[in-house]
Amino acid sequence: MKPHVSEHKLQTALMDYLTIKGRRDLFWFAVPNAGMRSLRVGAMMKAEGLKPGVADICFMLEGGKCAWLEMKTE
Repeated sequence: MKPHVSEHKLQTALMDYLTIKGRRDLFWFAVPNAGMRSLRVGAMMKAEGLKPGVADICFMLEGGKCAWLEMKTE
């Protein structure tokens, strides 16, 4: 039986890897779309533009392009 790896652990492992081995000219950021929060905080984030279904990580690429990555586990 395989040990369960959470999406959080998977994403933090990727961030660690990119920090150590990633291209220095590559910029990325996480989108805090998941997680438990109060109704008040959820409403505030929604008012700020938070949208369901947005991928977990955005990579800013050359030429004004970007790529999105959605992290998933089994």
